[in-house]
Amino acid sequence: MKMRQRALWWGLPLLTVFLVAQIIPFFYSAWYSLLDNAFSRRYIGFENYGRMFENEYFRLAMGNTGRFVLTAVPLLTVTALLLAQCFRQARADRAVLLPVMPALIPSASIAIIFGHTFAAEGIVRFLGEGGARYASLVVVFIWKNTGLIFLALLSAMYMVPGSLYEAAELDGAGAVRRFLSITIPNIAGTIVFSVVYAVMQAFRVFKEAYLMYGAYPGDSVYMLQHYMNNHFTKLEFQAVASAGTVFTLLCLLIVSFAGIWGERPGR
Repeated sequence: MKMRQRALWWGLPLLTVFLVAQIIPFFYSAWYSLLDNAFSRRYIGFENYGRMFENEYFRLAMGNTGRFVLTAVPLLTVTALLLAQCFRQARADRAVLLPVMPALIPSASIAIIFGHTFAAEGIVRFLGEGGARYASLVVVFIWKNTGLIFLALLSAMYMVPGSLYEAAELDGAGAVRRFLSITIPNIAGTIVFSVVYAVMQAFRVFKEAYLMYGAYPGDSVYMLQHYMNNHFTKLEFQAVASAGTVFTLLCLLIVSFAGIWGERPGR
């Protein structure tokens, strides 16, 4: 039996569980979003989606979520990348777990600490109330998620052959040139994975925002999951199903694009 066929048979139970627990509910939810309500179940096509895109709070949530992804994900990736490079250069193997510690702290504790910190009068006066709340969410996101991405990037850096750095150093390449010309190209696949992981985590930042500022946190940090959660509490399940379908398709689009980009020749 070929290795690929053997791996398929071994993975079949997991694929079955994934199909039952994830794929089937998604398609049922997508179908549910095309019905008028939970009782008559009359097919109305994409009317729920039309009302959703006309809703000002959905547009606000989509805009805030997109802005957060475009702001926080690059900052997180660069922070983890530079931290991994510093650890690799310093050979600080014994301290490698220190950056991971924030991920082990409960989100409720983090929310209390950063919520009070960014509610200080000086910060609010400088950034404004909305800006302070947004900044606090970005800082919490980076502080909590840097460790795992740092580990992935550092592991990839250790896989780069040392002979490449030695040859570049003999040719007169400085530390920055070696980092940009050797390290980055050789860990590009891991960087793509890290960005995708960071994007998925950014979509889940609702928990921290909810703990710090509640279900209605203000216009600056009202995220897509706030919209879904608030409609769920109002028993407006069609709105939740429509938003959830759009949310899932958006995630699949990002992952597919990252996969295609990561498989380009030379990567």
